[in-house]
Amino acid sequence: MFDYNSQRKQILLKEYGRNIQVMAENLLEVQDKESRSKQAAWLVDIMRQFAQPGTRDNNDVTHKIWDDLYIMSNYELDVDGPFPKPDPAMVSKKPEPIGYNFSQAKLKHYGKNIEFLAEKVKELQNETERENATIYLARLMKSFFAQYNKEVVEDEVIKEQLLRLSNGKLVLNLEKIKAENLLELSGTNKNEPRNDNGSNNRNRNNRNNRNNRNNKNNKNRRK
Repeated sequence: MFDYNSQRKQILLKEYGRNIQVMAENLLEVQDKESRSKQAAWLVDIMRQFAQPGTRDNNDVTHKIWDDLYIMSNYELDVDGPFPKPDPAMVSKKPEPIGYNFSQAKLKHYGKNIEFLAEKVKELQNETERENATIYLARLMKSFFAQYNKEVVEDEVIKEQLLRLSNGKLVLNLEKIKAENLLELSGTNKNEPRNDNGSNNRNRNNRNNRNNRNNKNNKNRRK
């Protein structure tokens, strides 16, 4: 007569397999509590091998394994373990659903994180810290704008958009910003003329090297 798994008792925690389930149930038949506790600890060490490498000695993982052992014994196991027996009501309790945030970003190319940072900057009480944080946020916005639109944006646009994101609370001092180039991003300064000196010098050096080699070859031929 064949013994099929479909005819056996259902496994409570499938990640451990049927053999671990049977050993957990056999612990209930051990009469001596001290012996039962030692065998439970031994079984926990076996179950620990099912955990991810590097986490097996973690205290939280050990706690979870002891909880799993109690679950596999239908909470009937009575041993002197390092952790209390879990409450069945808490184990089976489903977590509260997390609602989705359906609010739209005011400016999509900045996302919600920039709005979150703007709210944090608004809360700063120190004027110097608030000004520095506002300038940093503006530079971040300018960088995001350039990545999203593939073009450089004027400081006036960043000022207006920052006002919108902060509900008019964060104001950029454009005169100071332009005087000190506080919002200039590396490689995006439109006012700088294109510098091709490096490329021209390399080309000139390559030509000189070729001419020198040619002259040397000609001298060798004459000899």
